Amino acid sequence: MDSFAMTVIYETSWRQEWQWSAGVIVGAVCSGLIMYVLNAFLLGRLFRKAGVPAWKAWVPVLNIWKLFQIGGRAGVWALLPLVIVLSVGALGFVIPGYSDTRDWQANDTMILISLMSVVIISAVAFLAQYISAMWSITKKLDKSLVYMLLLLVNLGPSLWLWIMALDKSKWNDKLGSKSLAPETKKKK
Repeated sequence: MDSFAMTVIYETSWRQEWQWSAGVIVGAVCSGLIMYVLNAFLLGRLFRKAGVPAWKAWVPVLNIWKLFQIGGRAGVWALLPLVIVLSVGALGFVIPGYSDTRDWQANDTMILISLMSVVIISAVAFLAQYISAMWSITKKLDKSLVYMLLLLVNLGPSLWLWIMALDKSKWNDKLGSKSLAPETKKKK
């Protein structure tokens, strides 16, 4: 009888944990989709102001590429997060690949240091270019440094993007770094 009761309790707790985990995953996916849709909508409004077709805001990587371009930076900077993800993935293969039977050697340390350097340098370069592009966009919409501080204080583009996308300001490509997006040239 005790073993039957223990089995029922174990089965019940396992199901509850699984249901809780599934709920967390579903909640995270739904939250991510809502954030993606909201971000794409706001980027589309910002792109329209800059003369870039709004549909490009809905395409992953292309949306950041165009954001860099309208901010006067090369779009290729949008690929740095992919470099970071690939480097971290490579670290995931390098570090656990060593067992007790294999000794850690000097070239293994060099691989580890190289991959970590790529991650750090890529992240710093991406953030520097991102902030520079956002500052240029802020100036092109005739906003002051206070609005740029919203981007930095908020630690993300959400409040900054809401204001830049939804206010009545007009795009002026002469105020910031010249836009590199080819669509903005057609607008003139």
